[in-house]
Amino acid sequence: MIEDLLKEILSEKPEVVFGILFGSLVTGGSHNLSDLDIGVYFAKEVELIELGGLVSSIEMATNMEVDLVVLNELYKSSPHLAYEIVSKGKVIFCRDQETLWDFKTRTFLYYLDQRHLIEDNQKRLLQRIKEGTFAEGPRDVKKAPVT
Repeated sequence: MIEDLLKEILSEKPEVVFGILFGSLVTGGSHNLSDLDIGVYFAKEVELIELGGLVSSIEMATNMEVDLVVLNELYKSSPHLAYEIVSKGKVIFCRDQETLWDFKTRTFLYYLDQRHLIEDNQKRLLQRIKEGTFAEGPRDVKKAPVT
């Protein structure tokens, strides 16, 4: 089973504090071309080469394309994504429950604090898509004539 493989791989990496499986494999919408979405929280900052090695290990073990999201402080840079991962994902490995709960708490607090802004932006984006003005620049900018 994929979860068992992931747990084994993550447990071999001492810098991994916890891992959360999310996306279509958890929600039940997966198909034969689905990738594997996994969020990983690290005890320390990791080098890009280390991330690549972890992704490669997971891809070889599961024979699936992997999208790995570093969870450390994701709640600050992308509160909506962090919220989706925490609320709908499945913890598949955890070395430190306290760090996991701290991350979840911070994620919920940041998301709830910014939810109204996120929802407002989503409504405006959908409206611009419906109006056909999504890819246009600011509405009050006059375009220079083409010569």
